[in-house]
Amino acid sequence: MNQTGLPPRAGEIEESVICVFDTMMGLIVESVEIPWHPVPDRIIAAVQFSGQADGALFLETDQPHARWFAGCLLGMEPPRTVDDDVRDALGELANVIGGNLKDTLAPGASLSLPSVVDGSEFSVRICNSTVAGRQAFSTDGAVFWISWIVKRSSVPAGFAGEEIGLKAEKEH
Repeated sequence: MNQTGLPPRAGEIEESVICVFDTMMGLIVESVEIPWHPVPDRIIAAVQFSGQADGALFLETDQPHARWFAGCLLGMEPPRTVDDDVRDALGELANVIGGNLKDTLAPGASLSLPSVVDGSEFSVRICNSTVAGRQAFSTDGAVFWISWIVKRSSVPAGFAGEEIGLKAEKEH
């Protein structure tokens, strides 16, 4: 069991995401090798965890696919705009995936309520943190990323996480 706050093995992330998308929405998901890049009109759902390690899990996609996910999750036509149903649906997906993975990374950890940010020009900052891992997934052409962000105090000395697009700041 990983107690360092480092990302779970790729198989653990993949298993959780595949299970959540299949069980909750009936969607077939696969892990894909697509580099992360900020997409226009994106939406990020996040849950933070605290325990033996502190950090957050992000689920990120573009707004059209977020609306489609919401429609699938809620059993309705996809909303025409990003509304509270879309934000709630993405938050719930991040919450369930984070809940499935939290004991792997930080046994006994607590999860926050989901937070959701959407728009075209924004950055997300978690002070004194680093992107410890990121994995892309695809379903019916919809690409989304799961990122695991950890507080630097939770990371072993010498670990160099990627900091791509998510800005990490040193505490002042």
